[in-house]
Amino acid sequence: MGLLVVFGGGLGYAENRVGTFLDSITDITRADYQVFQAYVAFANGGWTGVGLGLSQQKFNNALPAPHTDSIFAIIGEEFGILGAAFVVLLYAIFVARGFTIARRTPDPFGALLAAGVTLWIISKALLNIAVMLALVPPTGIALPFISFGGSSMVTVLVGVGLILSVQRANNVREFAAERRGQRASADRSRGNGRTRLSSTGGR
Repeated sequence: MGLLVVFGGGLGYAENRVGTFLDSITDITRADYQVFQAYVAFANGGWTGVGLGLSQQKFNNALPAPHTDSIFAIIGEEFGILGAAFVVLLYAIFVARGFTIARRTPDPFGALLAAGVTLWIISKALLNIAVMLALVPPTGIALPFISFGGSSMVTVLVGVGLILSVQRANNVREFAAERRGQRASADRSRGNGRTRLSSTGGR
């Protein structure tokens, strides 16, 4: 019975958040308070931002969780739309690098590991950004690499460590293959030298 009460309460809360999100599609002033204040932050920042450390939304305590869930809105206010776009570009570079590592990995497990961790991290980033832009209902997900938060940062860094371990294995394989190629080339050179000497001696 208690489980039903808890489940019912959680379902009602989720339904309320989704309803608020749907209302905000036609009228942003009816959006969730956090999302509306994020919009205000972006509006304050404009294209180039108000400057590092000059956020009104952060220091006036208008925007909830400015160091964690709402950090992207603070970036948009202090560095503007251009600064926020630069952050998105950095995530795009991270994704490209992660998939490059996965594609270069001959080991299927390593390839799936690198691709999976990359997708997991970028999905967290996209969800956080989408919430700040009122594209999805609030989720409470931190922005990877940027949000202040111990557990979130630790898990993301562990994921990056896994990707780097796959890259290290790739480097070891490539180095070993290069060494084998050099040895084979040296052996062929020595063999050709002995053949030429034998031919000269026969004459």
